[in-house]
Amino acid sequence: MNNLPNEINSFRSRLRMISKYWKMASPNGTGKYWDIYSKNISRQVEIEMGDINSHLWSLAMVFSGGAEYPPTPRFRSILIQPLRYINALLRILPNPFGLLNLFWKLYYFLSRFIIEGDLIKNRNKILLEYGEALFIKEFKKYDISSPEIMGDSREQLNSGRWLSFTTLRNFNVFLQILNSKYRYSAVLEIGAGIGELARIFLSTQTTQRYIIVDIPPAIAFSERYLEKSLGKNVIDYFDPNRTKLNTAKKVHFLTPNQIHLAGYFNLGINVASFGEMNRLIVENYIFQLKNNGFDEFFSYNQHLKKSNSKETIGEREYTSWFGPEFEVYENWNAYSEVPYTNPIPHSKGRQGYQILRFRKAKGLKN
Repeated sequence: MNNLPNEINSFRSRLRMISKYWKMASPNGTGKYWDIYSKNISRQVEIEMGDINSHLWSLAMVFSGGAEYPPTPRFRSILIQPLRYINALLRILPNPFGLLNLFWKLYYFLSRFIIEGDLIKNRNKILLEYGEALFIKEFKKYDISSPEIMGDSREQLNSGRWLSFTTLRNFNVFLQILNSKYRYSAVLEIGAGIGELARIFLSTQTTQRYIIVDIPPAIAFSERYLEKSLGKNVIDYFDPNRTKLNTAKKVHFLTPNQIHLAGYFNLGINVASFGEMNRLIVENYIFQLKNNGFDEFFSYNQHLKKSNSKETIGEREYTSWFGPEFEVYENWNAYSEVPYTNPIPHSKGRQGYQILRFRKAKGLKN
């Protein structure tokens, strides 16, 4: 704990460096949705001294899809809307000499008080009621538990295992992916959050290397999270001057403009973030992935669109963009919050989450 201030300052410096590079490399940003939350989390890191091992930092407000929280009691729901206006105002106001920092701190405190209490309560309930009972066989097989860096987001189950909702949800995605193949040479994930799915793939030795493509706030957090949970020696840290990957390392970090450096990979993954981007960005991602070359791609996204996105991106668009070189060979419905290991038959026109798995069209050679 004595090194915490130095760790926080180092983390801030890392975030500033990556953010500065991305601002120059991508003058058009990443679309309104992510630009807003990127600015929000960057400012939060700058003004709020806190334990970055805590779930309040690892979730960092942006990693739950922009505050998509479970229903709250009515008196709290009434308070949420004014907070959104305050947040919008604070983002556009200048902040000379940190004069608005006190208001930002108050905003974050109120947000946590109003929203996160119910969020944590509901997630812990899911952990205790579903986690161990549903995944007992798989947990034993893979020896899955949550690392200490997750801090106060973990719950100790009856077996003594420490587990967080983030681990449970990502392990559920991991099990869905393994329906087709159990070992990969290289996995690439677009939008990895704090990197928990990457940790599961690497700690279970399901892949030799894992490539994370993301924007500054997420890269800074996932770098630190994987450094603390897997060790520094396996990390190929983000480098703005990178010309190739260090293949002696196990996990690599790229910004979207560097995705061509990933080269050919076996499995591509996107979980719940394509629906938060505009159509042009998603289409460009898929175009670049096809240029790199891959065996299969796993998409876990909304059927049509998220409530905070005005653009419709669904099965028709994904099929068009991946085709004709790649075809859909698995199509499921999925629950986003409750852990569920078995596929749900696809229902045309159904809202909610959908799993699409693409692979090379028959007759297509490497």
